[in-house]
Amino acid sequence: MNSSITKSNKTNVMEREKLLNKKLCLFLLLAWLPCSFVFIHAEQVIDTYNQLAYDVKGTVKDNKGEPLPGVSIVVKGTMTGVITDFNGEFSVSVPNEQSVLVFSYIGFFSQEISVKNKKTLTVVLEEEIQAFDEIVVIGYGTQRKGDITSSVASVRPEDFVKGAVKDIGQLIQGKVAGLSITNPSGDPTAGTEIRLRGTNTIGGANQDPLILVDGIPGSLSTVAPEDVESVDILKDGSAAAIYGTRGTNGVILITTRKAKGTKINTVEYTGYISTSQVVKKPDMLTSGEFREMYPDQDFGANTNWFDEITRTPFTHVHNLSLQGGNETTNYVANVNYSSRQGIMLKSNREGFQGRAEITHRMFNNRLQVRVGILGKKRQNASTGNAGSFNGYTYRQATLRNPTEPVKNEDGSWYERVNKFEYENPVARLEECYGNVKNTEIQSNSSL
Repeated sequence: MNSSITKSNKTNVMEREKLLNKKLCLFLLLAWLPCSFVFIHAEQVIDTYNQLAYDVKGTVKDNKGEPLPGVSIVVKGTMTGVITDFNGEFSVSVPNEQSVLVFSYIGFFSQEISVKNKKTLTVVLEEEIQAFDEIVVIGYGTQRKGDITSSVASVRPEDFVKGAVKDIGQLIQGKVAGLSITNPSGDPTAGTEIRLRGTNTIGGANQDPLILVDGIPGSLSTVAPEDVESVDILKDGSAAAIYGTRGTNGVILITTRKAKGTKINTVEYTGYISTSQVVKKPDMLTSGEFREMYPDQDFGANTNWFDEITRTPFTHVHNLSLQGGNETTNYVANVNYSSRQGIMLKSNREGFQGRAEITHRMFNNRLQVRVGILGKKRQNASTGNAGSFNGYTYRQATLRNPTEPVKNEDGSWYERVNKFEYENPVARLEECYGNVKNTEIQSNSSL
């Protein structure tokens, strides 16, 4: 009997263990099903996202067709963004076809462009010219235009004086308030006279402002007017303070033309021919009027001494500019030839000048090397004191008796040697021979 009870107990224990195992399996199955569903759902979401996301490629340019490197491109509403390379190209991943790309670049208006299932974009950014007008380059770097009011003026190529100009001074004549530029002499070797802060010394000496050409001290004739990109005039004392006492009379910054962009292989020629004339001649006695007043000084000739020493001059100027290279190395070269005649006989100047500059960028534009050279050669005929225009000769023409001849019957110069400092003005010009030559060479480099 005891044996039968023991078997019955063992049977009950085994059945309970089987039932417990079944419940445990059912519990594990119920716990696994939600996890499996979540995993499958996550895979479906990831697959759906991968199916909607795609890459958009394109190029960003300015309104001249030049590529813009470093443009910021951001997918609106996300942290995803890229910048354009040196060729203005980009590639960005967008989540869906409703995505909007925001393009922004310093000096240009920002743009928002909807992708609309496009995989290639060509974006043209419009230049924000006003942004450049707000900042002015000065000695120490830059200042806001509002901080320096009207003490700094900038003249751009579109505002330059058009026509025949002698030097850079005449390019900006009448363009800047408070800047006085005059051409006091008809001598073709003389330059323009410039006053920026008026006359602040008793004798009027040392009134010329400091002139810097690409950061190097020079003059208004250092480079050809056709080779100028912009002219900035610093009238403000704080703006010119870095130059010390040299900037007391103001500072004029001249920037020459530079090679820009990648498609820069260009050749440009400009030239012109001009003439000049005396607007108002001195009111002198004619030979007839002189005879009536001084009959005892009549020598029988009819001579207009002013006409004898003057002429109708012609000037011709030729300028050739070259730009070329690629995105890493480019160059700019300028060659200028000028032949200028003055109104007075034997007053002239012939000049030849050139400038070349090479710029090389390396290490992904982190390092830039620039090397430039500037040279000019000028020569002029001289009729006294190495100058082309002789003021003493003009004085003699105003003193000369209009009834006196220019030459004697034998072809020699007519002179009255018994009179002190009374000379034949035409003879002074024709019998004076001189040739003044001047050569200058400058070089500069930056890193």
